[in-house]
Amino acid sequence: MIRANDTQTQPESDARRSVSYGDAITDPSLHNSGDAEVEVDDFDVCSGTSNGRSLAGSENRIQDLTTMYENCTRVYGNVEITHLTKTTLKNWTDADFSKKLKIFEHIQEIKGYLLIYNVDIRSIDFPNLKIIWGDDLLDDNSALTLSSNLELKELRMPKLRAIHKGNVRIENSTFLCYLQSKVNWNELLEDDAENRLITSDSAFRQCNPALMKSTECEHCWSAKAKYCQEGL
Repeated sequence: MIRANDTQTQPESDARRSVSYGDAITDPSLHNSGDAEVEVDDFDVCSGTSNGRSLAGSENRIQDLTTMYENCTRVYGNVEITHLTKTTLKNWTDADFSKKLKIFEHIQEIKGYLLIYNVDIRSIDFPNLKIIWGDDLLDDNSALTLSSNLELKELRMPKLRAIHKGNVRIENSTFLCYLQSKVNWNELLEDDAENRLITSDSAFRQCNPALMKSTECEHCWSAKAKYCQEGL
């Protein structure tokens, strides 16, 4: 299914893909272990957006996200979650945010990049996201960018197995402590976290790694067992 607001339909055989999109993605070069596998279930397609950090879109940003991503499994573009501020969302509670942001729960693949910028909510879940391809990258060559999220404490992507191309950039997001000390980035970045994981001096400055614990696993996105990093 292509969303009503999408500008174009991406063909199933896109020449830019270095690895084809199939119902099962088994290319061992995507992962540390030779037998690693990313399985993708039946899919519902949406195109995503390419607005970057701009304020493009309507004043109802949650509705924009819902229209684009609800029930979407494969994003043939980028996922951009931006400018969800206290001013924009006014009197919403954390419970409201949790309910509304379940719109991302079906996403399994992102062809381009994931951008989370200038959001004031405490947690964002992608419970079924398995791969970020990075066929399109943000202007600094990043496939995952977390920037200026002063309230965000947890980004939870327990099934993520690979970020195929591009960097991970974390800046001015001071409470994302599990991403600092508990996520195994080498597993996601093809053993190249030293070069592909970029953090600024403002990242993690409120964190105490000793407090980031899970009784269930060594590597995790949050304390609960369901957020253990899969594949490890």
